[in-house]
Amino acid sequence: MVPPKLFRSYKRRSITGRWIAGSLLMTIIVVAIGTAGILFAVRQSYYQSALQLVEYQLRLVLSEVLSEDISTSTERYNAAFDAIEGFVDKGRFELMLLNSDGRVIATSSGFEYPETEPPEDFLLALDSQSINADICYSPTGEHLAAASSSLDKPAGVIAAVRVVSSIEGVDRQLFMATQWAILFSIVIISFSVLTGLYFVRSIVRPIQRIEESAKLIASGNFSVRVHNPINDEIGELCEIINEMAVGLGAAEQIKNEFVSSVSHELRTPLTSIRGWTDTLLAADPGENPEMYKKGLSIIANETSRLYDMVEDLLDFSRMAGGELKLNRKNMDIVAEIEDAVLIAEQRAAALSVQLKFDPPEEPMPVLADPDRMRQVFVNLLDNAIKYSVPGGVVDVTARAMDGRTYISVTDHGTGIPSEDLPNITQKFFKAGNSVGGSGIGLAIVKEIMQAHGGSIDIKSSLGKGTTVTVELPAASSREGKNER
Repeated sequence: MVPPKLFRSYKRRSITGRWIAGSLLMTIIVVAIGTAGILFAVRQSYYQSALQLVEYQLRLVLSEVLSEDISTSTERYNAAFDAIEGFVDKGRFELMLLNSDGRVIATSSGFEYPETEPPEDFLLALDSQSINADICYSPTGEHLAAASSSLDKPAGVIAAVRVVSSIEGVDRQLFMATQWAILFSIVIISFSVLTGLYFVRSIVRPIQRIEESAKLIASGNFSVRVHNPINDEIGELCEIINEMAVGLGAAEQIKNEFVSSVSHELRTPLTSIRGWTDTLLAADPGENPEMYKKGLSIIANETSRLYDMVEDLLDFSRMAGGELKLNRKNMDIVAEIEDAVLIAEQRAAALSVQLKFDPPEEPMPVLADPDRMRQVFVNLLDNAIKYSVPGGVVDVTARAMDGRTYISVTDHGTGIPSEDLPNITQKFFKAGNSVGGSGIGLAIVKEIMQAHGGSIDIKSSLGKGTTVTVELPAASSREGKNER
């Protein structure tokens, strides 16, 4: 009987239920069919052996009664009765002489049989004129193996000779064999249940722990870890979930830091804009025109700064949603670098940083989106200026080699800590020595370069500076077309 708990598991189609419906039921069916088949084969073998024995005894008697030395009916009649009287194996077999009606004339046991219907093996023997053996029951209900044969030569009133043997002992042996077979089947099924339950529970319990941990992780508890001491597929799954929890925790932390950083970055220019707006509203433009002009200039600069930050956030949102559009065309990358340097010069001058760019003599054609490439270069130059020391120099170089175009921006400023370098292009990540920003600038650069079939490489030494190199295919290696 299947335990109620297992039955409930089966109804909800759990792993335990599928095991019961599949493996366990199949095992029970196979064992039952196998046991029944073996018992049937054993029974047939035992009964066949018993029939062969009675048939053998019958042939011995027939060889005496129908001997070639006996020629008359009377002699055969007498020989049949002599066989009855001299039958030596009376303890195991009984010899019978039957008339044409199937009535017993004489038996080796001396038992007088009442008038009954002729036995089936006798009737078949008369019809086929040959020996017929069968399993039957005596008039007293005893289970017998019987063999009958009609006499093809007259022997008085004797029409057939029959040999029977009790198979009650065989039935007892079969009953014992059946009991042992059933007991053995129960042992096999019980062993299958125990080992199957142990195996299923070894899977279900870790999965339940994984399910509980996954719910906690889904609710925002990223400190949860799944413990599984066995190094198997479930153990690997636990490790993957633990790694996922670590990654989600790190992403959550980075997100929180990003929100805090962006809030701070947005608050700073907004504070300046609000302060100067209040000042200018309270002042008379005619009394202090220089202050008025300075205030408007600061408001314009801070507004531009806010615009750039919002554009970065929008770009990042588009990239995350796979909606970054590229309007590619054949262009000279050198011209875009020069425009970016020109845009960044004003800020560099304000921080006493010098920009150096020595354009190559030959144009460097590429297939790219001009606006996006200018965004890349402005972003790289802005970072280089921001991390340079006053009086420092930012070098910009461009070169073409082996069908690829390489642009490098090098500063000689604070550099990036080695432990932060592998993560510096991840979204929301900010290095330990960061001096502001949203933490998505280099992530946007990486996405843009990869969308162009290019890449970004960053090398840095703490306290010595950083070199960022972007590369993309030259125009000759790509077909010009607009892409999304």
